[in-house]
Amino acid sequence: RFLVYHLRGDRTLLATEQEYRAEISVPTSDGGSEAVRLRGFLDRIEQDSAGRTVAIDLKNIRRPASDASLPSHAQLGVYQLLLRENDAEVGGAALVQLRVPAAPGAADPKVQFQDALEAISPTWVEIELGQAAELLRAEGFVARPNDGCRYCAYQLVCPSRRQGEQVVP
Repeated sequence: RFLVYHLRGDRTLLATEQEYRAEISVPTSDGGSEAVRLRGFLDRIEQDSAGRTVAIDLKNIRRPASDASLPSHAQLGVYQLLLRENDAEVGGAALVQLRVPAAPGAADPKVQFQDALEAISPTWVEIELGQAAELLRAEGFVARPNDGCRYCAYQLVCPSRRQGEQVVP
């Protein structure tokens, strides 16, 4: 499926495993802003027919993200910010699901596309980064059960689970 995707020719490959860094200003809950440093390696950087840069993340998982989650997929949003902050005109981002066919029996992979971020700041991803930065700086983390719990190495000591409850007051 990777070769079928790679050879399809609707976008031009610009780079692979390219590192990007950026420092961006994100909004805070008090109406101010703070600087956040981002760094990431993008699997593929492609150029669309309009000359815009598109971030591509290759996935090798059995269960792809839901199509409904794509507009707010944080990883793709951060990749777009990294491209934008490195002076690229961004045309969106995509997950290429190498284990999942585009249609039953198809040779090509499922491609899940995220539209380009809004031109007006702050974008939804900048707002989420600001919230995450505030949470990290406050150092007050609340354990909340979620879909990732079944893979977590800390289940036995997690305060969100009965076996992880505090035993000494």
